[in-house]
Amino acid sequence: MVVGPQVRPQLRAELQDVLLRMAKSEAGRRSLAAAGIKRFVLIDDSAYDSARALSQALNETP
Repeated sequence: MVVGPQVRPQLRAELQDVLLRMAKSEAGRRSLAAAGIKRFVLIDDSAYDSARALSQALNETP
């Protein structure tokens, strides 16, 4: 999950908790399946380095 820096840390933590727990309940699995998602998992922040580099490159282009 990616959220903007304006999102309060408490809300960010709550969203993360809800999304990570969804696959543990039948209702959550049905909701995920309807969106074509099996589950959410935590990944290392460095996985977004290429997206950051692309964003920076686009912002520097006149």
